[in-house]
Amino acid sequence: MIPVSKAEVQKPQNNVYPEGMYKVGRDIAPGEYKVVSTGGDSYLEVTKDSTGGFNSIITNDNFQGEKYITVGANQYIKLNGCVLKSK
Repeated sequence: MIPVSKAEVQKPQNNVYPEGMYKVGRDIAPGEYKVVSTGGDSYLEVTKDSTGGFNSIITNDNFQGEKYITVGANQYIKLNGCVLKSK
C-alpha cells in the first residue's frame, strides 16, 4: 500500500477505467458515469473515504448489465467485475 498522495494518477484507457478503486477529483472528475458489467455479477461501491469500513459506504450495488452513477469530489469509487466509461 502507498499513500494516495504518492500514487500515480489513474487515466482511462480508450475512455474506460478498469476495475479498481479511484478517488474522485484526483483520478476521475466528479459527475455522472456509465458503469458496465464485464460479465456476470458486478459490484459497485461509492465511499466517503478509502478505509473500506461499512460506515464509509455512501451507496453500493450488486448488478448485471449497465447502470449510471453520480460521484462527487473527494469520494471514492470501487469497481469489481465492471468498468467505468468516461465521456
